[in-house]
Amino acid sequence: MTEHNAYFITIHGRENFPSTMTKEEEQIMQEHFLCLKGLTEINKLILAGRNLENDFGYIILKIESLDETKALMDDDPSVKSGVMNPTFYPFRVALLNCK
Repeated sequence: MTEHNAYFITIHGRENFPSTMTKEEEQIMQEHFLCLKGLTEINKLILAGRNLENDFGYIILKIESLDETKALMDDDPSVKSGVMNPTFYPFRVALLNCK
């Protein structure tokens, strides 16, 4: 068994993002949402959400390979456009309650 079974990703934009998004960035973030939704549909995404007190989003992907995780995030419209920047952490999901 590997030490981790997922990757925890912090994703952030510039300071005061998203409150200062341009129309173009709003469109990119809508595409980002659809990308994450697609990862849910193929059973790769465990969780995605935004911290309301700062400019960070959080993503947990059910993937053991850093290369695959980076490839998926590099394909995300928000990362591809440079609007958001991800940081990757190996993660072990120990308990999950999705009621």
